[in-house]
Amino acid sequence: MISVALDEDKRYSLNDLRSMFQSQNISRECVKPVYDEFKNSIINIEPVIEYIRERFRIESPPPLVVNDHVHVGQWIIPFKWKCDQHEILIITKPKVGWDGFNKMVQEVVQLLETLRNLELVAFGLRNLLPNIEDYVIDLLYSPLVIKYTEAALSEPLPGIIEYRLIISQGQFGKVDVARTAALRLMGKPLIASKKATLIHALPPIIMLVRFHYKLLTRLMRLRELLSGVEDTDLRGLISSITSISRIDELIRSHRAILSIEPLAMYIDHALRVGIDDEEIISETERFSGGNTWLRTLAELYRAYIARLAGIKSLSWGSVLLVPTSKVFELWVLSLLLRAFDVNANNIEILHSEPGGVSIGLGNGNNVRIHYNITHRNDLIRQLTNQKILRRDGLRPDYVIELGRTRLVVDAKYKFKLDMSDVERMMAYIVGIAPQLSSDVKAIGMFIMLSNNDEPKIYRFISRGGLLGEVELWVIKVKPGNPDKSVASLKVAFHEVISRSLETHLNAFTKPFLM
Repeated sequence: MISVALDEDKRYSLNDLRSMFQSQNISRECVKPVYDEFKNSIINIEPVIEYIRERFRIESPPPLVVNDHVHVGQWIIPFKWKCDQHEILIITKPKVGWDGFNKMVQEVVQLLETLRNLELVAFGLRNLLPNIEDYVIDLLYSPLVIKYTEAALSEPLPGIIEYRLIISQGQFGKVDVARTAALRLMGKPLIASKKATLIHALPPIIMLVRFHYKLLTRLMRLRELLSGVEDTDLRGLISSITSISRIDELIRSHRAILSIEPLAMYIDHALRVGIDDEEIISETERFSGGNTWLRTLAELYRAYIARLAGIKSLSWGSVLLVPTSKVFELWVLSLLLRAFDVNANNIEILHSEPGGVSIGLGNGNNVRIHYNITHRNDLIRQLTNQKILRRDGLRPDYVIELGRTRLVVDAKYKFKLDMSDVERMMAYIVGIAPQLSSDVKAIGMFIMLSNNDEPKIYRFISRGGLLGEVELWVIKVKPGNPDKSVASLKVAFHEVISRSLETHLNAFTKPFLM
């Protein structure tokens, strides 16, 4: 396969592609048909990209076809085509390089597992994996179902009393008076009795078997799909997101659970019995009793089969759709958490909304991070209530509550800022500062790409004007060097906290010095 790499944020014409093909010794006859198909593929996926941008609040410039030019934007979209004896791959190369980008993706996936925000997880799995859109929910549900089933099986499964009619010369259990009298009238000196036996209630067992069997078979299919990816760059990207070994681990867990009694003895019955899933779920809820894990699993299974029923075939096939600036934005969030020495054990999800989350940090930190959360001041509320402003608000990438300081932070997947970036930051500060008490200060911060090997820190102060003193920090980070990027953030946060404490102490002691 011959790879032709395109640069982000650039536009390409037919002549540009012709030059690139010539450098790869691809025949001239291939240029025009490949370019036309490439343009058509961009046009065809425009609605899909627009849907993804709107759902996950993505600002990455989309790929567009304008005046017979292809604007690549900030999306990784591989395009494969065969011409003559050539198999050609046209792919957008991340501006931070594949190594740096893959490191970002790896940290983002770990972050998504920590945040437990299903919208963000859905973004990560749906858009970072090729050709597995239909399997997103399996990767979401599988670890939860395994965990909850283990908990459910650690408690007694619900049972029911089954009565068996025994006709004999002796009494076994409760006498069935009517049947015994009938036997005597027939001249038979026998006793009809009902023997009670406690057995497992079948609906919960059938529900567990079906749930795990569906996940098992679909994960096995997913593994086949991932094994068929041949391109080196894409395979490296996939392995940084969810390794085949991780999927194998989930498959082994589902198989192990299905081999446990009493599930194992009812597998054939559960898959063949003609009772629909909704009835099984309702009966499971009825029989759950004190086993709250079973009730939770029933709710999960209802949601799972509903989402399976809603899956539709997607027209873009095996195309990978990755908005690089969104990956950078989530990667920066992972850096922020690392800068405060936070992990999954000392994080608290305070609030969650589509595409956003508010996080309380433990580990001795009195810090909160609001990621992609809408902020509305009094003016915005008034305009919205009067239907002058559409229902929206200020949504900086992050607002960090840091002691008596509010850091308004924007992640910029670029090497240089535009004036519009600074204008938007000022709008954020103007909109958020009035919500704060007089002793709390709003500070702006950009976290952006460094075009050098080393991350850098800048601090700027502007005095006078409507806002009085405006403090702005710029932290330049390097995806290929995340540890040094985290160290730079730690330095900046320590400086901000120190200055905040100093300002507060000066304000506190000033009346006593007069």
